[in-house]
Amino acid sequence: MNSTIYLSFTKQCLSLIASLLLSSSLLGQTSKIEYDANNFHDTILALYEMEIQKQEKKYIEFLRQKLDNSILDMNDYYGYSISKWEEINRNKEEEKRNEMQIFLIVTGVMTLFFYLYHLKLKRNDKAWNDGLIPKNFEFSEDNLMEAYLRLAGMMMRYDLQNQKEKITYAHRYFAKHFPDISIDFSLILREAYKKPIKLDVAAKWLKVHLPKHERIQVLYFLAGLAVIDGDLNSSEKAIIIKFSELLDLSKKDLESILSMYTRYEWRDRQREQQSRPTISRRSSELERCSKVLGVSSQAKMDEIKKAYRGLVKLHHPDRFATASKAQQKIAEERFIKIQKAYEYLESRK
Repeated sequence: MNSTIYLSFTKQCLSLIASLLLSSSLLGQTSKIEYDANNFHDTILALYEMEIQKQEKKYIEFLRQKLDNSILDMNDYYGYSISKWEEINRNKEEEKRNEMQIFLIVTGVMTLFFYLYHLKLKRNDKAWNDGLIPKNFEFSEDNLMEAYLRLAGMMMRYDLQNQKEKITYAHRYFAKHFPDISIDFSLILREAYKKPIKLDVAAKWLKVHLPKHERIQVLYFLAGLAVIDGDLNSSEKAIIIKFSELLDLSKKDLESILSMYTRYEWRDRQREQQSRPTISRRSSELERCSKVLGVSSQAKMDEIKKAYRGLVKLHHPDRFATASKAQQKIAEERFIKIQKAYEYLESRK
């Protein structure tokens, strides 16, 4: 009896639970499943199948959404790839345009630079051809040597018979005193000979860039060039005198410079002196050394010392400490000659 009541009670509870599940799960559904207490197992299966179908629909919807999202992602990816590719192409084209612009700018600048340089050379050539010095001819070792060469070419025009010896002297002089200069010696000397520089123009440039004691060295060079053949003709002498005046040098400075070369350059007269009696040679040496110091052969020792001190101040190598090596070397040679001339006169007094 008790078992029968218990079984009946259990069926009623299950029926109630089933009805609640059915009403909650089928809420809003178009089809309904009626609860059959006598067919409880079938009812549960029907509920299970409906739940499975519902889950399948949700899964299918989930898959559809994933697919749609994947398609959107793929579209986004391919769209991004295409836009990126287009951007890369645009960047490449822009780089090519920039490279072309840079090439055109560089080419234009080089062309302009070449044109300006050519124009500068043309103006410089015109200035030299007119006997002038170009405006942009700044002071340097190369330009100083070119100034020397321009003056040498001008000086050689006044002694056509001894050009070979003068060229040899000039070449030896520059090889000794300007060994590091790389300018074309022959070309500039040839141009200077054809188109001589004006004396006043050369003197003005030298006075701007060289102090007096260094300007004297230029005159030393020209005097040596003039007397290398053993003679100083009237035209060469006139040029040297005029140029010394333009350089603001005194007559005494000029006489001292010219006398420097009496012993070292006038070879023909030296040979004649060697054939004269000893007294005559001594007299000639006395006269030469006196001229080196800028005094007369009858000058007293006080006058000789005064002249010597003045020349020492003017030609001492210490004054050329800031000058070029070439100028220092030339100054040293001049100083030695002055020193020897003074020592000779001192020994005679």
